Amino acid sequence: DALAAKARGSLDLDMTTPAVEVAMLAIAATGQRNQGAFEVDLALPRLQLTKEAVGGEQLLLKATLRQPNGQPTKLSLSLPKLEGSASAFQIANAVLDVDVVQPGQTFKASATGPVAGRFEAGGLQLAYVGVNPLGVQATLAGPQVPNQSVSGSLQGSAAVDFAQQHAQADLAGVFDQSTIKAKLAVA
Repeated sequence: DALAAKARGSLDLDMTTPAVEVAMLAIAATGQRNQGAFEVDLALPRLQLTKEAVGGEQLLLKATLRQPNGQPTKLSLSLPKLEGSASAFQIANAVLDVDVVQPGQTFKASATGPVAGRFEAGGLQLAYVGVNPLGVQATLAGPQVPNQSVSGSLQGSAAVDFAQQHAQADLAGVFDQSTIKAKLAVA
């Protein structure tokens, strides 16, 4: 196992208010774990945390995970704007892209939507996070897939209630010319 990381940016900590301001943060890390490799890049131009509020701009996280066979899984998360208080937050139009390459097939998906959440009283532990409306576009391609490729789109909502230890999703749409309606709940 190995890890190498580089970070740059500025951090301003005011203990009298208290407040934290991060500017032009960039973190790059590479490493190996269990015969696989990973690369992670995080960029955050601005993040402000005070006792009363949180605000930030354009967080961008990119990660590549390589299996021992060299096949990559790529993740990209973009959060254009973060606003909130000590108890709750909102993120305008978050975008999560996933690209998985396996021998003989590829899977690509993109999920978008505004995110809202709240924290446990008195801390930064998440109590709830939800996306509504949620949009998902997905494509599976490969020689074993009918017509070499299937794709679809789903719309709906999803939420995780950490305090109640419950997750749910309500989605509807079309995948490979089939209408899908799904309600999922997991304790």
